[in-house]
Amino acid sequence: MTKIAIHPSVEIAWNIANIEACHSGSERIEPIHFLLGALKIMDENFYSEAESIDVSPQLIESVVRMASQCRSAVRMSSEGIKIARRGIRKMLRRRGEAGPVHMLHRSGASRYLFQKAGRRAHKLGSDELTLVHLFEELMSDLPPDASPFIQSRLTDSPSDSEEWPSYIPDPFGR
Repeated sequence: MTKIAIHPSVEIAWNIANIEACHSGSERIEPIHFLLGALKIMDENFYSEAESIDVSPQLIESVVRMASQCRSAVRMSSEGIKIARRGIRKMLRRRGEAGPVHMLHRSGASRYLFQKAGRRAHKLGSDELTLVHLFEELMSDLPPDASPFIQSRLTDSPSDSEEWPSYIPDPFGR
């Protein structure tokens, strides 16, 4: 497989995940930290992180579209996303002592998450790994500690008369 480009939405999620991992005292960036990054972007609470890595206004618009696609995938309200994000963050910060923010490496589980998301992007014919690909992989193998905080997309399935969005694999096989 050829090397795939990383969309700014993933760069921003990675930056947020790194900060969250440091604040929770983690030695590595785990998938749950990437989930927090995705939720923060979905909550449209990512502008300072985007600015810190010099993401242009045009690319920010693209990130907002990715966030919208992710929100559609889980069918959670904005308030539900915010509550989930805050709950996960609070749980993680209770586990360890916050350290200074510095660049951490991804854990083996996070590297595998990126491999799966890259394969998903490739299968869909994309030359970029986006937040949508990463989020779909996170939702297909939700970090166990995050489960109580996430209202799964399976609990709010579309009715038979409703069309499932084409960019999301239909978990019901329709």
